[in-house]
Amino acid sequence: MATTTKTLRTSGGDFSTITELNAYMDGVSDLADDIVINIEGGATFAGRFVWVGNSSRTGALITIQTDPAEQATPAQIYNDVTDYHTFSTTQSSTYEILVQNLKFRGNANAGDSRLLQASNSNLNKYVTVQNCFIVHSNVSNGLIVASNNMGAKVFNNTIVIYDSTSTGSMIYHNANPANDLNGQFANNIVIYYKNSTVSDIKIFGNKADAAAGTRIAHNNYFYNAGSGAITLNTDYDGTSSSGNVVDVDPENVEALIQSLDESSATIIARNYGLQSDSPCVNTADETYAPATDIIGTVRPQGVADDIGCKEYLTVVVPEPEATPAAVVITKNVVGVSLSERIGSRIL
Repeated sequence: MATTTKTLRTSGGDFSTITELNAYMDGVSDLADDIVINIEGGATFAGRFVWVGNSSRTGALITIQTDPAEQATPAQIYNDVTDYHTFSTTQSSTYEILVQNLKFRGNANAGDSRLLQASNSNLNKYVTVQNCFIVHSNVSNGLIVASNNMGAKVFNNTIVIYDSTSTGSMIYHNANPANDLNGQFANNIVIYYKNSTVSDIKIFGNKADAAAGTRIAHNNYFYNAGSGAITLNTDYDGTSSSGNVVDVDPENVEALIQSLDESSATIIARNYGLQSDSPCVNTADETYAPATDIIGTVRPQGVADDIGCKEYLTVVVPEPEATPAAVVITKNVVGVSLSERIGSRIL
């Protein structure tokens, strides 16, 4: 199977706006190819990314990511459209979607806005979101929506739920899935910030309890940066919950959120890395962790992988090389003592 690679860049690429890229995805004709969309590192693109797809598509994978050559500064997608999702698919098809190594800022407007809406009633492949830094404003109907015959894999993301009117859920099934493909939510940091309600957080929402399969909620950190305790709700049938930590500072909040008056634009521009004493360092489950982090650093950097989108880098200062001891040779020349140091002459 061939792979078609396209670039989204402010200039000089195949597309310079999300609208252009949307038009390409709507009319794409290479139905048998995998598609890779490389987005310019360090750039910000505003709008919503949506494609209709094609029911005849047989390609296995659509990948949307920061250009690997510029991954040190991840690209940012800013959804500035009210009541619309940042990413969405609207056609039944048979492809898998991978979104990775990106920064997302969801719009701050009220309404039904999700990071990714996979509303394909017959889409029978996974949607995977990994290694992303996400500042999103509304999760009342789910941060990521999975429909009838597919599931979502959400691994090693750092998520700030910003000014939401509802705690909602992380993965929400849009309809009663008769053939659920086992949604998985693992190794994520979820920080609730400036929210009016933070109780009863659900990882899986809607009717997932009626579905077949096993959903996994594993090794995630949930923290309320405001006030009040939070409760994690994983009581759907078929949900395996283990290793989740609730209302414990993951020690990257100080770097991300410095006051409760900050905007989402301020937060998304901050360093999203862990501090050295974070309980998220060396505690991720490698079963779910990607091979590299959001900026391309190989995992793990310590004794184990880290939770969240970015590995903590320990700076090792090498020991200075020892200065060789001076070698002194003493000669008697006509009764005169002459010392010579190796590498120099003493006259």
